[in-house]
Amino acid sequence: MNFSEINDLAIGNCLSESLNGEVYEAVLDGRDVIYRIPPTGSIEGDIYKKYYNRKGMMSLIGFYQGGLVLEKGGKNLGECVNHPEMLITYQQFDEVAGFLDVLHSDGYLHRDIQPGNLVTKHHKFCLIDFGLTRTIESRGDKVDPSHTVLRYASINQLKGINESICDDNYSFALCLAYAFSKKTPWGTLGGAPLISTINMDIFPRDYGLNFRNFLAQLSSDLSYSSAKIPFDVYSILSEM
Repeated sequence: MNFSEINDLAIGNCLSESLNGEVYEAVLDGRDVIYRIPPTGSIEGDIYKKYYNRKGMMSLIGFYQGGLVLEKGGKNLGECVNHPEMLITYQQFDEVAGFLDVLHSDGYLHRDIQPGNLVTKHHKFCLIDFGLTRTIESRGDKVDPSHTVLRYASINQLKGINESICDDNYSFALCLAYAFSKKTPWGTLGGAPLISTINMDIFPRDYGLNFRNFLAQLSSDLSYSSAKIPFDVYSILSEM
């Protein structure tokens, strides 16, 4: 699909500014949208064009002065967890899990999966902000910072080396642990001990034995030196 240059966009408050880019409130033809300026050298625009209208991510509307104009989502995962009247269910993650599998199978790593980058769309969670996304083959031993919220980064991502699909999946698993336990990783215990509590009652009993077993295996391996763990998020969720 061809995306045209937008001629007139009313840009409002800055929502965030980090190494992952800048995000602003904006209005396009009376419609609330998001205006995003990716970091220098980012492939974010290519990602939004490649996966236009795919479930599990927000849609690209067009371009404005070098930035991206995107549809606006609802609350992010952190806001949902802290909302006293919101009930989070595992079905809300099936579309983003499916998209994450596609992204990985096409050779990309998101590299910044954290609650602020999981937002609601029609009561489902979507993945946003691809400013730090890289191809898997470009990673190798290259030192390249990832993650704007370090508590959701794997050891390899904290070091900026040897990243693989397993590192994205680790971050996604921590987000799920946070969603259902309401406990922030690396608060007092750390990421792996938090995940290991899945065999207790923190996770809903219907969340799926396969997924719990995966998290238990993941929490016992802190090297993440290679993609040792076969992981198809969507298949696991679909079996629940």
